[in-house]
This record gives sequence, structure tokens and C-alpha cells, in this order.
Amino acid sequence: MSGVPKEDNSAAACIAYANECRLRGNDHFKAHRFSDAQLEYSNGLNALDPVVVVSRPSSDGGTEAAVKYSPSDVQEATTLHVTLLSNRAQSAMFLSSFEEAVQDCKEGLSRDPTHTKLLFRLALCYARMRDGPAYTATLTQMTHRLEELRGLGTHDALRLEVESALAELHAQVAALREPMWTAAQLLETVACVCVKGSPRPCSMSATRLLKCDPRIAATPYVSPVCLLLGLPFALIRTDYPRGDNQFATYIMIQPDSGFALPMWQQDAGEVILVRKDLQDTTVNHAWDLWDYFNVVLDAWGDADAATKVPCLMTRKAFCDMEPRFNEAHPGVKLDWHFRDDA
Repeated sequence: MSGVPKEDNSAAACIAYANECRLRGNDHFKAHRFSDAQLEYSNGLNALDPVVVVSRPSSDGGTEAAVKYSPSDVQEATTLHVTLLSNRAQSAMFLSSFEEAVQDCKEGLSRDPTHTKLLFRLALCYARMRDGPAYTATLTQMTHRLEELRGLGTHDALRLEVESALAELHAQVAALREPMWTAAQLLETVACVCVKGSPRPCSMSATRLLKCDPRIAATPYVSPVCLLLGLPFALIRTDYPRGDNQFATYIMIQPDSGFALPMWQQDAGEVILVRKDLQDTTVNHAWDLWDYFNVVLDAWGDADAATKVPCLMTRKAFCDMEPRFNEAHPGVKLDWHFRDDA
């Protein structure tokens, strides 16, 4: 097998040889020769080492790679280096060498923290290793990446790539024969509320989630106004059925404007209302929140909104509405479990 000629250590030669290794590795992988694929990917990585070095300082304070190779060469080699690490991680996974795959994924993510395939493979490795906390942390990274792309409103191809990766991840994790969590964890649940946008304005039903459900830790959708009250209520998007959801729109308004972000103003779909601190949430809690946010939003339309609304977004104002809440569910005393660190 020919390698990079010793007398030709140019970036072009290193990259060309590494690409040859990648293609040979891909052929081995397709033929289920995973060990051979790993070897080829490793050969390609070794060939790129002279170009992607970033840890050896040069005499002028830069790096050897920066001195010897152009920035464009370093960038091209780094991109290929990350691809080879991702491919080698996948080969390791098919050999059940999950620890090796994790190391390759982490190294690749140190160079490209938003690489979708690396995040997907790292999360799946943790799931196969039954490491629930690490899986949840990686899932959170993927979820935040998706919301970043949704917020930008561009990069549709990247957004679809992350959405597809998340859907595939959930499907594969659901298909695992052995649970990622202990038997004790699988008995611990938290009460929450499923909120649908129809019939309008919304419909609510009680449900429960496992306390170890990674979606609870991963969701970034914490109500900004509820945080001001010391109530860490968050929404989990189920994305089905799609359509407007007025409750989601209301609870996700921004304290300084009274408007929700565009993603919540239309087509929010079905959501699950849950507390990040895993306190139980009942349908009565949800309806009281609905009532409270109606009051807040009505105040935004008043001439003195600038002074009135901030006064409503306090724990005292919320508690002062308790008699109004009690009229909706006579004889039911709700505990809100306010937090000072929410």
C-alpha cells in the first residue's frame, strides 16, 4: 500500500493520500470489514498529522502548521481529519468498541463542536454504554444546535440534517433491548401536562414522564416570565400534531416586549408542560398559568403598560391572584414550590 512519499510532505500530497485512505475505508465499511476500515481511516489520519498540528508552537508564537502550510490547506486538512475521525468512530461502534468511538468523537468535536454526525454518534455510544447522564448532555448539545439553527431562520439544509439526526437517535435509543436507566429510575415519574392547540384556545390533559427522560434536561424552552416568578416551567416540543398553540405562545412571551419568539407565535405544535426541577405539574397548574398570562398580556395593551406590566411579573403579584385561581378549582389548594434559584 503506497503512502505519502517521504520527500513530498506537501499539504496537497497529505490530503490526497488521506482521501485515498478514506475511500478505501469506505469500501471496507460497505463490505462490513470494519477492522480494515478502521485501519484505512487511521492511515489517513496519520497522513494529515503534519498539516493539522495545532499544539506545537513555532519560534514566532504561532504553530508549525500555520508556518509551513497556508490557512486554506490547514482548513481543508482539518475538515478531512474530522470526517476520518467520524468514520473511524462509526467503524468502532460496529465492532462494539464504544470507548474507542467516544474518544474519536470527542477529538473530532474539539475541532468542530457542531458536527452533526459526531454528536449523533457520541450520543448513541453513550446510550449503548448505558451512560444516561452523558447521553443527556450530548442530546442537549444537539437540541441547542437545532434551536440555534431554527432561530437563525437560514441554513435549512443544516437544520434538516440535525432534525433527521435527532429523529434517528430517538428511534435507535427506543429500540435498545436493555434500558439506559436502572430499574429504580424507571419507576420514578413526574406529573406534567400535555397541551394541544385545538380545540382553541387549547386543550390540556394530565400525563407523566420518567424523571430520567432526557428531554426534560435537554429542553431549552424555559418560560422567561415564569423564571422571574421562581417557577422553572419549561416546554417540550413533540412537534405533533403541528399547528398553532396559544398556550405555548403565551407562556413563552419575553418580559421586555410581551411577544414570543417567532417559533412560538405560529405552528408551535403539541407541547408538554413540565418543571425543570421535577416538581409535579397538574392541569390546574397549567390553567392557572393560562389565566395569569392572560392578565399579563391584557396589561400590555394598557396605556400605562410600561409601569404596570413589570409589577405583574413578580412573585407577589402572582400570589395575589390566588383567590382568582381558587375560583377555577374550588377546594383544591395548589403548591407552587417557588424557587429562589430558578
